[in-house]
Amino acid sequence: MCVEVLENPDLKKKPVPSTAPPPNIQLMIRLGGAQKSASAKDRPLATHGAQSAVVHESLNLIEREIEIYRYTLGLPEYLHAILQRLRRFAKGCRSGDWRTIARGVADKADSASQQAKKLRSRFTLSPAESNEIEALLPKDTPRARERLERLSALQQKQKDAALGTGAVEKKQRAAKPKKRTGARLGEDDAEGDADAKERRKKRKTKTKSKAMTKTKGTADGAEEGEGAAAAAFEGSTGQDLEDEVGDLQFSDED
Repeated sequence: MCVEVLENPDLKKKPVPSTAPPPNIQLMIRLGGAQKSASAKDRPLATHGAQSAVVHESLNLIEREIEIYRYTLGLPEYLHAILQRLRRFAKGCRSGDWRTIARGVADKADSASQQAKKLRSRFTLSPAESNEIEALLPKDTPRARERLERLSALQQKQKDAALGTGAVEKKQRAAKPKKRTGARLGEDDAEGDADAKERRKKRKTKTKSKAMTKTKGTADGAEEGEGAAAAAFEGSTGQDLEDEVGDLQFSDED
């Protein structure tokens, strides 16, 4: 059943972006119905969080099942098809994390199968003739229940560690300054161009104001010079006239 889940075609599709938290598979009876007419966003395995949660939980359950039946006489035959499909999934999956975990579970299944073959070589009974589930259980080896509890605790510890590491990495990414993308660079360049344009405009206005002030001062100086010259001319003309009139009067008396 869990191997069939790993062969779901939705796990090979590119996930859609989403900020929703991954589903807690252990507390769910059904993730959702896969509808052909549903959009990509409405698919139960549309997001990366949902896909990753389903894959990790399926591989954990397969690993637990291997541990439960580790010392069963028919384990090699039972794991034959599972092992092939696990290797096929590991070879074709797009996620490096999924590939690593799937290969680890496949290696564990292969190791358990080889061990069972060696242990059952001492038996004369076939798997169908044995009524004991753990007929290959060595002496002083914990039984299936205890081994399962240990494995479940270890898997939960690894899951918590992964969540903690993910939270730390998320905080580090949030604290790290974002790289400027091409669009952002364009915006910054546009802002810089606008600022430079504004500064040029202010300088131009300031220069124009200075030029107008200088021109006005020159004009005022010219007007003052013209006034002084006119006054001097008028003064000199009047004095000359008075001198001429005086000369005429003096000549008449003679």
